[in-house]
Amino acid sequence: IVTRKEYYRKGLASAMLCVWLTEAQQKGISRCFTWINEHNAPSLRMYETFHFVQNGRTSKQFILKQGE
Repeated sequence: IVTRKEYYRKGLASAMLCVWLTEAQQKGISRCFTWINEHNAPSLRMYETFHFVQNGRTSKQFILKQGE
């Protein structure tokens, strides 16, 4: 999710991610992946809030497994 700088820290990316994850769950999608620059602390915090964790393959790839 990429937002313009003037929209940073206003909850837009979190709202978009929430809608996307809800729809994915409704469609039976069991895993979601994202790539996050390890220096992008705000994005890392946002995805961690949604229970994404590093999957161990790279420092940038995070995974969310359904039910976790």
